[in-house]
Amino acid sequence: MFSFLIFCQARKKNTVHFLQHEATTDQLLVSGADKLDNLRSIHYDKARIGKEIWSRFNASKDQQAWYYQAIAAVLKEKGKDNATLALFGKEMKALCKQVF
Repeated sequence: MFSFLIFCQARKKNTVHFLQHEATTDQLLVSGADKLDNLRSIHYDKARIGKEIWSRFNASKDQQAWYYQAIAAVLKEKGKDNATLALFGKEMKALCKQVF
């Protein structure tokens, strides 16, 4: 299980790096929409079932917070050139404050 968690952490770091440095606008839009939808679901489920939500994930709450905050920062930065990305980043940042 430990090696699986390390793999997942590395994969998430690679995703953030890819989005920061290599992703096309279309890739950012698809990934941003997906991550925003995931975060909205976490927000909804947390409101419904509370702190128990964190037992559903392999990563800890703090690791989840890092990931979604990192994605939000990338989208906000890349949103300087794309209004949709900016909106994704803004909503993700607000949801991160509420969820984490």
